Amino acid sequence: MRNDLLPRRVTLGVFVVAVCGLLVAGIPARAGVVNLTSQTRYVLITTDGGPISLPSETHRQDSADFNPFSATVTTDSFNQPLPGILQRITQDSSMTVSADGAAIVDHSTIHGSISFNPLPAESLFDVEFTLTQAAPFDLTYVGLAGDGRFLQQNGTIINGLFIGPGAPGALAPADLLTYTRGDPLHFSGTLQPGNFQIRADMNADANTGNVDLVLNIGPVSGGSAVPVPPAVWSVLVAMPLLALTFHQLTRSSSRRNP
Repeated sequence: MRNDLLPRRVTLGVFVVAVCGLLVAGIPARAGVVNLTSQTRYVLITTDGGPISLPSETHRQDSADFNPFSATVTTDSFNQPLPGILQRITQDSSMTVSADGAAIVDHSTIHGSISFNPLPAESLFDVEFTLTQAAPFDLTYVGLAGDGRFLQQNGTIINGLFIGPGAPGALAPADLLTYTRGDPLHFSGTLQPGNFQIRADMNADANTGNVDLVLNIGPVSGGSAVPVPPAVWSVLVAMPLLALTFHQLTRSSSRRNP
C-alpha cells in the first residue's frame, strides 16, 4: 500500500464517522409512544329498572381484546310478549396505535321506537394507556341522549372523561347556558408522559342518543411530510463545509507525500 493513501483513508474515515454520528444523534428513537394497557368495552340492554313490567333479562356484548369492536344489542332477542318495544344500542370503536402515536375512536348510538318507555341501555368505552414521551393531541367529543322529539331542547348531556398529565379531565361544556346541545366539544394541547384513562359511558333510559369521540395523539397522519429534526438540518447545512475541509486535508496530505 502506498504511504500517501493512508492519511487520506484515515481522514475519510473520520469524516464519515463524524457525519454518521451527527445524523444518529439528531434522529429520535421511533419507539412506541402510546402503549395500551387495559380496556372495557361493551353494549347492553336490560329490562331491570325499565318503566314497564317485563321479565328480568339482560343482553350484553363485550370486546375481548384491543381489536376494533362493532356490536349491537336489540330487544329483538328478548322473549317478551309486548309488541312495539324496540330498543337498540350500538358501539363501533377502534384503537389504532403506530410508532408515533394513536387514533382512538368511539361511535355509540341508542335507537328506540317509542319515547315514553325506553329500556335501560348502555354503551361503555373505557380505555387506559401509557405515554412514553410528550405528544400533541386533538380530541372531539359529543354526548347526548333523551327523547328524540325534544333532544335539542332538553336532551341529557353525557359528559366524557380524559385524565392524565396534560389531559383536559372532564369532557363537558364549559358553560351550559351558552352550549348548544349536540355540538362537538374540541380539546387540544400537549400530553406529558404518564398514565391516561379515556371514558365515554352512555347509560340512559332513552330512545335516541349518541356519543362520538375521536382522539388523535402524535403526528397527524394522511401523507404529510415527516418533519426533519433540527440536528439533521444542521448536518445538511454543514455538509459543504465538511466536504471542503476534507478536500483541503487530502490535498495537503498529497503535497506532503508526493
